[in-house]
Amino acid sequence: MIGRFLFRSRGVIGLAAFVVVFWLARPTVGSCSAGLAFVLAGLAVRFWASGYIGIEGRAREIGASRRIASGPYRLLRHPLYIGNFLLVAGMVIALRPPLLLMAVVLVGFCVEYAVIVVEEERDLSRGRGQRLEARRQNAEVLRQEAKSQEPKAKTANGDGREANGEQFTVGRAMCEWRTWVVTGVAFGLAVAKAAARS
Repeated sequence: MIGRFLFRSRGVIGLAAFVVVFWLARPTVGSCSAGLAFVLAGLAVRFWASGYIGIEGRAREIGASRRIASGPYRLLRHPLYIGNFLLVAGMVIALRPPLLLMAVVLVGFCVEYAVIVVEEERDLSRGRGQRLEARRQNAEVLRQEAKSQEPKAKTANGDGREANGEQFTVGRAMCEWRTWVVTGVAFGLAVAKAAARS
């Protein structure tokens, strides 16, 4: 239950944490430069993962339609959350709040997302994810029948088997534009504050 609440509220919680950190921040040009590497890495990981999961990664409720096993999901169970952690770490490094606040934000993020992950795993084990997957597969069969003239997509290893929608597509990854905008604004505020302090 708390995992579902945290999942629904993750954006509001992140905004509240950013406001507190920004208020107490002491950014410098050097801290912004150091944080930028983490921010760019986080954006890249999220872009890569979103290319496989698409808009489902931006859902308001827990309930995956399928378990993805390609791309970054082959290496990490929750690459979007790893990307989020890199974004948060990068912003905290750039903003340079008091050390205790930095620790509270990073540990709080880890606790929040650990609870969310437990709830997501419960949801999948209850079978909800499998029911949604069956519906998705039925819709996919209808789409495939309509496009039966087109060649089958190949898996990442190129062995000719159908990939069941698990190949990277830029169209799916482009749902990340919101993250780019929000991150760009937040990082821009950090740079502006660093410039004002110097």
